[in-house]
Amino acid sequence: MATVVFKFDGLESFALTLDRFRENIQDALPAFEAMADHQAAVNTKQYNSRGGYASGGWAPLSPAYAAWKTKHHPGKPLMELSGDLRDSLVKRPFGIDEVTGQGMVIGTQVSYASYHQHSTPTMPARPLFGEPQGVDTKVFAKILQSWIVKGTVNV
Repeated sequence: MATVVFKFDGLESFALTLDRFRENIQDALPAFEAMADHQAAVNTKQYNSRGGYASGGWAPLSPAYAAWKTKHHPGKPLMELSGDLRDSLVKRPFGIDEVTGQGMVIGTQVSYASYHQHSTPTMPARPLFGEPQGVDTKVFAKILQSWIVKGTVNV
C-alpha cells in the first residue's frame, strides 16, 4: 500500500484555524446570547406593530371587551393589561431564558400566552410569534458564523 503525504506552506496555520472553529462551535455562548438579544428586538417589533411584524397583525378586541378595557385601563394598547406578558418577551431575561454554549430556549412563562398565540373558542389568535422574517434569520446566521469563524459576535 502506498502512502501519500501532502506538505505545503501554511498547513500549521490552517490546522490552528480548524482547532479554533472546533472550540468556538463547542462553546457558542456569546453567539447564543447575541441571538437572544436580537430576539428581544424582534419581539419588541412584533408588539410595537400590533402583530404586524411577524404575523399579519392582531385581531381587534371585541366591542364589549374594548369598552371594558377603555373604562378600567385607559390608554393600554392591544395585548397589554398588566404588561407582564410584554415584559416577559421584550426584556431580558425573558420569562424563559435558558442560554448555554450549545443552544437556547427562550419564551414566556405567563400562563395565558398560549391562548393569545393559538386562540380559544371565544378569542381569536393574536400570535406573539410568527414566521421568522428573512432579515432575522440572516442576522442569526451571521452571528453564529462570526462566532465560529472569528470568535466574535460583531455583525
